[in-house]
Amino acid sequence: ERDENGVVTKEAVVPAADTLAIEVTSEELKTHAWHLPKARADRLEQIRGDRNSKLKELDVEYQMADEGVHPTGHTKAQVATSKRVLRDLPVEAKSHLAALNNTDEISAYVPNALK
Repeated sequence: ERDENGVVTKEAVVPAADTLAIEVTSEELKTHAWHLPKARADRLEQIRGDRNSKLKELDVEYQMADEGVHPTGHTKAQVATSKRVLRDLPVEAKSHLAALNNTDEISAYVPNALK
């Protein structure tokens, strides 16, 4: 900093090199440690949304099975088993996503129950 006469009143502070921001390429971003948790959390929310849609569909199937008019002949127990698998899905998905270390793999992950 300088005063009105141009005399230096405060020396410049030079930050340490390890505290400076560095440019990260899009390829490096796919595996960057600070980006992966957010990518995993976002994908888990997408999976939950897909799961919730399937659960709503199974609610209708359960009612149809209860009335004995299920289109494929499933029983209430069979539909209930499918619903239980979907309810357990977030725990399984979270565990699987934790093992993935690339945002492309995270985005591509689709649990078997949702296929």
